[in-house]
Amino acid sequence: MQIECQHQLIEQLAMLKTEEGFYSDFELNFNLPTSTRGQKLITSICNVSYCRRLRQDSYHLGLSFVNLDESAERLLDKYIAQAEPV
Repeated sequence: MQIECQHQLIEQLAMLKTEEGFYSDFELNFNLPTSTRGQKLITSICNVSYCRRLRQDSYHLGLSFVNLDESAERLLDKYIAQAEPV
């Protein structure tokens, strides 16, 4: 997953880096729209796969799911399939 964030989040994540320079795993919570016009809270463990600076205070973070339960994975798959252009 890719998110856009500000420098403040990059600084916070940098404090969690290991001695080898890798980002530590962290918990990510986000709301995913559902087909019933509601939202479902997704909780997962992620890690940073890449960080790219776009502008002075704007970054793209590539996040990989390390731990995601099966029901959340099914919801994400369904959401992505519906969002793909035909």
